[in-house]
Amino acid sequence: MAKVSVQRIVFPTDFELPAASREIEPLYFKLAESAEDAIGDRPRVLGRTTIELTQGQTLNTDGYFNRLHAGYWARWTVLDAVEVAVTGTGRARVVIRRSTANAMETTVRVLEGELSETLSASVPLGPSAAGGCLWLEIEALDPVVVVTAAGYWGETNRELDLRTDIAVCTYNRPDDVLSLLKSFQRDEECAKVIDHVWIVDNGEQSFEELPGSQQVIQAFGDSLSHLFQPNLGGSGGFSRGLFEAAYHGDSPSVLLLDDDVVVEPEGLRRSVVFFHLAKRPVVVGGHMLNRAVPTELHSSAEWIDTKKMIWGPAPGGEEAVDLVTERQDEVLDAGFNAWWSCLIPTDAVRKVGLGMPFFIKYDDVEYGYRLLRAGFPTVTLPGFAVWHEPWTLKDDAIDWTNYFHTRNRLVFAALMSAGLPEQIQKKRVAAITQHIILRDILRNVLRRAYATASGAELAMIDFLRGPDALREPLQDTVSRVRAARMGYPDAETGVPNGGNGDRPTTIRRKAPKTKLGIPRAALREFGVPVPKIPLPLPPSMVNKIQADPWRIWERPSKSPEVAELPKNSDHYWGLADVPDAWVATVDGAKTSRRTRQPDLARELMKSGWATSKQVKERFSELCDLYAAEYAELTSPQTWAKQFGIEVDQ
Repeated sequence: MAKVSVQRIVFPTDFELPAASREIEPLYFKLAESAEDAIGDRPRVLGRTTIELTQGQTLNTDGYFNRLHAGYWARWTVLDAVEVAVTGTGRARVVIRRSTANAMETTVRVLEGELSETLSASVPLGPSAAGGCLWLEIEALDPVVVVTAAGYWGETNRELDLRTDIAVCTYNRPDDVLSLLKSFQRDEECAKVIDHVWIVDNGEQSFEELPGSQQVIQAFGDSLSHLFQPNLGGSGGFSRGLFEAAYHGDSPSVLLLDDDVVVEPEGLRRSVVFFHLAKRPVVVGGHMLNRAVPTELHSSAEWIDTKKMIWGPAPGGEEAVDLVTERQDEVLDAGFNAWWSCLIPTDAVRKVGLGMPFFIKYDDVEYGYRLLRAGFPTVTLPGFAVWHEPWTLKDDAIDWTNYFHTRNRLVFAALMSAGLPEQIQKKRVAAITQHIILRDILRNVLRRAYATASGAELAMIDFLRGPDALREPLQDTVSRVRAARMGYPDAETGVPNGGNGDRPTTIRRKAPKTKLGIPRAALREFGVPVPKIPLPLPPSMVNKIQADPWRIWERPSKSPEVAELPKNSDHYWGLADVPDAWVATVDGAKTSRRTRQPDLARELMKSGWATSKQVKERFSELCDLYAAEYAELTSPQTWAKQFGIEVDQ
């Protein structure tokens, strides 16, 4: 029987941290309330696996990165039990605690003795199959106790080949790439499982030009490859990484990572161990933590709403979870995992092909469901995570990338619907097109994001072209989409002036309080005259309306003709009083011009509706067309033309 380290108890040091170590300590261990703000009462972290306790102090490892999410290991791996082991100096009491899937807590074992002799016990995983976690409470019984190593071990009769390749897709983020490479090296146990790193560079700014990069490159030696190619987006960058690992690498798996993530190296190591101990071949996905709020879980297990074909949390999952106060006790079933951190079997890559040529958006979703259909389910594993910029700090719902959201969603829906009864196909496409009309066209028309609304229609037009639209060089597609936006006023950007000068900031920053005002404000965008106060109304209601400064029909008598608005006014009701507005982006760095053009608004709605009708009429036909070209579109030979290389696979 081989013994393997399932999970080490680690501390936030010796890798590239996303924030000050004290800020993220709650992800690793809990403190008694009296020690929260008192430096002297806190355990002292001495190293990656080493911590010092004084008499009476307790190290509680019930933190996101240091509790063992036992339910996942019980359900998906060959392990029946784990061995808890704590080593160090001094006398201590170790309490092994367990939670159930519904968060009930119990004590499993209590160990007491000299840590120099290692305190250990075997804990069955069986009762945790539906969920639940294990953690340790280590109390110092001597004046000074030092824990040098603690964790969970497993036994297996398998011959384990604990190696993985890593593929990083990057575009002009050299500093982030160099930080990633340093993190891989600084944690020795993590470095042991990394066989080869493929940096797929879509940009022009190379990390090799940064100070200190040559030492990092030399340390990796032949196990680092830096590949340059045209900007093929995330789908092209990660497909290249999949290709290199599957056909030129020697590892049983490849871990896909975004370039702008901060990795917890122990989580990376755990993903490799989990992969090799799994009962069947699986995809191991990582959680996404919020880099702006580093103790918040931004995205966990995800799946697709098969009615509208949009992604979201899997059943039981949540977004924006406070990891300091909430524990992930329930085992969640994922449909896919985004490619910010996703470990994929290279055998699976050779079986199902590379990603779809989407450029960005839905490539990871489609690939995850393709793998699932081929017998490779995704397990999104708590304790394996990266910190990443949250989607709430991006404007991709109203910029040029919205085209790819819409087009690729339709292609994915067609691929998932091929072979289904026509009645189901019609019901699905009706829900999707209705959602596109309401969210991507009408909503954007009402807030005068005309370029985005037009891009949604262009996406439907390109979907109607069939698979040939996906054979276009990806760079040409991006150029065409961006060029199509330029004739619209909202394509014009500027720099915020803080409400000074000739663009004062208006006061409207929240929605009207009655439903009565909503359709009336919307009508203005189509050139329909709207009175300030709808009549006839009871005097009592008129008085109430006039007393409320937020009512949309109370247009201020001195309302500016041009104004600068904050992002939270980027709605039809926020723009209603201003014919020409400059709306700030979500990060506040730029502004986008929103000029009311009723003729354009009417034309975009009319043409968008007509195009959506064609999508509904031809959907069944297009399902068959896309399905017929599926294998060819994702083959290494087809992708080689985009990569600019020759392949013999």
